[in-house]
Amino acid sequence: MKVYKNKNVLLTIAAVAAVGILLYLPGVKGLGYYRDAWNNFYNLTVRGPEMLIQAFEADRPADGHLVAALYRLFGTNIRPYLIYDLCCRILSSVFFSLTLMTIWPRFPRAAALAGVLAVVFPGFLQQVDAITYLAHQTAMLCFMCSLWLTVLSCVGTNRVRNYSLVFLSMVLSFVNVMLMEYYIGMEIYRFALIYMVKREKFSRKNIKDVLSLFWKTALSYIPYLFPVAGFVIWRVFFFNATRNGTNVMSEIVYPFITHPLRETSDFAVRFAKSVWKLFVGVWSVPVHNVINNLSMENFVKSLISAFVIVLAGAILMYFVDNEKSNSDGRKDGTETVQWLFFGLICGTISIFPLVISGRDINFSSSLDRFAWPGMIGAILTLIGLIGSLRNNLLRNVFFVAVLLVSVFVQWQNQANYIEIWNNTRDYWQQLIWRAPSIKPETTIVTGAAILAEEDYEIFSPASMIYYPYVDSWAPVSAEILSENTVRDIRMGKKIVRRVRQIYTEKDYKQLLAISKPDKNACLRVIDGNNPIYSVRDYTRIPEIGSYSRLEQIVTDPDEPGIIPFFLGTEQEHGWCYYYEKMELALQQNDPHTAAALADEAFEKKFAALDSVELVPVIEAYIKTGRPDDARFLLDELMSDDYMALMAENFFKTELDPEQYYDLFGSYASQTAEKGDLNKSE
Repeated sequence: MKVYKNKNVLLTIAAVAAVGILLYLPGVKGLGYYRDAWNNFYNLTVRGPEMLIQAFEADRPADGHLVAALYRLFGTNIRPYLIYDLCCRILSSVFFSLTLMTIWPRFPRAAALAGVLAVVFPGFLQQVDAITYLAHQTAMLCFMCSLWLTVLSCVGTNRVRNYSLVFLSMVLSFVNVMLMEYYIGMEIYRFALIYMVKREKFSRKNIKDVLSLFWKTALSYIPYLFPVAGFVIWRVFFFNATRNGTNVMSEIVYPFITHPLRETSDFAVRFAKSVWKLFVGVWSVPVHNVINNLSMENFVKSLISAFVIVLAGAILMYFVDNEKSNSDGRKDGTETVQWLFFGLICGTISIFPLVISGRDINFSSSLDRFAWPGMIGAILTLIGLIGSLRNNLLRNVFFVAVLLVSVFVQWQNQANYIEIWNNTRDYWQQLIWRAPSIKPETTIVTGAAILAEEDYEIFSPASMIYYPYVDSWAPVSAEILSENTVRDIRMGKKIVRRVRQIYTEKDYKQLLAISKPDKNACLRVIDGNNPIYSVRDYTRIPEIGSYSRLEQIVTDPDEPGIIPFFLGTEQEHGWCYYYEKMELALQQNDPHTAAALADEAFEKKFAALDSVELVPVIEAYIKTGRPDDARFLLDELMSDDYMALMAENFFKTELDPEQYYDLFGSYASQTAEKGDLNKSE
């Protein structure tokens, strides 16, 4: 079998690297910590790498060792992890291209395109989440390299070299499944590629040749059965998986035995949906998701950036050799058909272990990684379909369009995560200004403009801010606000929670409700004794606001919380800084300091973006004998009927009757008249 040219290899590597670097590297400085990275990071920094290793013993022991080793190498800076993941993705895409070049040497440009599509594949949008997906990236690199070594061993003629390649490939295959057990389905690609290499030696004129081909393919695949079979035997019969969704016998095998008809029909439906999403949805749903609610300005910026990146890759790929004719000068569509059927069959089989274990392909914010094992199948199917078009110009247009859409999705996804991290940093910065410390066993419940799907995304950073040296448990707990949370709060429950060996105690009688409805709003701690809400608050905040205990905030602690290293330097003091400090001063019964802060903020031309943020200013002015200044601001606050009602109820408690009626008498009568009018209507 003919091997690829050095020129094509270098140009392919350059194209893949250029697209990957231009696409992902600019965002490295703006990305931070997300989702599972918080509990991993908490274990690493507060409790030490050994504790992270222990935490991963419940499902993927190798992952814990990998992350701990890289932590010892990189430390606490998030950027090296992002660069490591980027290197893994670029290299795995390069090995993918080299594998295709070896199998189909007449089509090096198609192989280069496949590599570029792999590095921007929109079915995996977690390039932004460095620590959480270290194992995913490393496992994919191991598999792609292993696949390339396998193909090289099949086409080589030197036995010693071939045996060495097989051995290295087996080792990488074992590392792959140890890091990510559901990548085991990708082994179908190895078997199919061995088949493709060997079929060149057969005439395939009769059934005997076909059977002989499969037999020889199976014999060649035998060495790769050992790492896979060894892993399966260990995982099923010896490993005690204690994390939900990872125990093969209890969560996969037994349900099919006890309820075969129900489980089989349910699996068939889910599997069919996932197959459709892999081959069709992966190229359409992610772009719809990122465009949704995208402003025209951001859309144009992302589109221009994507165009520049695609142009750079396209220029490099242009110099890669185009498809070549057969020895008789004839071009046929044999390879196109091979790519199409190879992709469809192998891609479908590759995601089987995923779906049967309950990991359906789903393009939600945290589940858009399950299409990645089917990436090879999805890309080859797409190339096969587009390559079957007769018109060369039309093919190129489709290829460029797919690349442009994929790069656009990744670019905008990265921009979204940068904004999420900015909002997250802003949230914790404002909480540090507002709450110098928080009592242990406090449970934070928040409706906030940050990405939080699990409680550890809140209690991990909170505990690291206020109790960075307590490693036996997480002193500050948290809960994501939901219908169940509201019920538990009303019942005053007390729950002990353990996640990745992090223990925390949720005591809903020591609740601290926090609202930050969007990125422009200031963080507000709800006082359950006299709550006030904004029209922009998450609708469940008023349901639990009265249970919030302001006394959970320690206003003058011996060791106040500090801005931790992962949040960077302290942010500039804008309006929200003064708002938080005013609220803190009023909690300390110091209205004069609050009034002085308000004056300073107004002198600097800062202004509230939410009218509810004027409440502490008005309160401070009234309590320091400045009712005229308070009335001026009250006009703005009372312009909204809901806020007028909120303000009247709030100040009726905060002020003595004389102050209240002096300030609110006219507004109260207007509100009463409106109420009478509504009743009469």
